[in-house]
Amino acid sequence: MENIGEFIDCMERLCITIKGFTWWCHVHAGHPACGLGGLQSQYGDGWFSEIPADEINYFESNKKLKHYLLEDYPNSPQYKECYVPAFWLDLD
Repeated sequence: MENIGEFIDCMERLCITIKGFTWWCHVHAGHPACGLGGLQSQYGDGWFSEIPADEINYFESNKKLKHYLLEDYPNSPQYKECYVPAFWLDLD
């Protein structure tokens, strides 16, 4: 999560729109999985557990997505420290 803002800024500079995201739980250090099975991390400790969702979380722009993830979500009652977004990129 500490690199989310930088990642979104890089996508913006490359003119890549992040269409939306789904949540994954970062499972590590004895933290139980919040969702389903998933992928072992190649870049750090633990693995990622997919959080079931009925739909993708869509945003109108990278700027609004960044504001949500860095400002709104961390201060919301739905916040979970283990949740990490998986981005859906528009590469058309």
